[in-house]
Amino acid sequence: MRKIYSLSFLLLLAFSLSAAKYRIFNADQFYSLLQGKNVVVLDIRSAKDYVASHIPGAQNIDARSRDFEQRAKLLNHKATVAVYSLKGKNSNSVASQLAQWGYRVVELEGGLNAWKTAGYRVYTKDMDLVYELEIFQVSIDGSKPQTIVGQGKFSFRQGFVQLSLQSSNDYFVLRPSELTSATEQNGILSLVYTSPDGSLDGKQILTISSDFNDTFSIGIRNSITEKSTVWYCRIVAATPFVPLSEKVSVEPQQTEENVSACDND
Repeated sequence: MRKIYSLSFLLLLAFSLSAAKYRIFNADQFYSLLQGKNVVVLDIRSAKDYVASHIPGAQNIDARSRDFEQRAKLLNHKATVAVYSLKGKNSNSVASQLAQWGYRVVELEGGLNAWKTAGYRVYTKDMDLVYELEIFQVSIDGSKPQTIVGQGKFSFRQGFVQLSLQSSNDYFVLRPSELTSATEQNGILSLVYTSPDGSLDGKQILTISSDFNDTFSIGIRNSITEKSTVWYCRIVAATPFVPLSEKVSVEPQQTEENVSACDND
């Protein structure tokens, strides 16, 4: 009886120690926590949802991804992990799991929705734009960047990426399911794509990093040979993305009045 009691006490103590590392903060408390040092903000939603909007500086590891445990265990064990989901329903199970792995964990009550309702800022970019790029440097296998004159275009809409690089005749169409990870730090968003069945051949990893204001960095690495190429680009223009279904072709009558009206638009 004493042994059973002792075992129960130890299990209760272990649970208490784990639970002590898992706290729930409201949006105001969560914001105050983020103002301190040694805090890792973890967004556990899909990379697509993360790209659309997230708490500034948050890392993204999709809780539903196959390698979640592997990637989560690489987080800084000396830091407090501040975890959130969209509504707070999925983050509690992840917070509990992280606590069991030895992390100090704080969960955002109500998730990102509560954060927005409280009036706190989120990182978001108007991705419904087509960015025209000027390619001015390229680095092959870490060698010194070479000057290249060329153009490119990048568009991101609802998770789909279209990327063309005129200088190398490369063209990619990437699906949301191929977006394997996304991170943002100091306003620079980085997207990592792999495409076993798509425009990449399954051996390549494509990384796009940009502040979506001035510069782009586009890298392709072969995961087997480890050979890589990086393009450095400037953004020269950004125009609204117009789906084909919204494009209307109008053929005006060829009169001087119509021509003048068009010139004044």
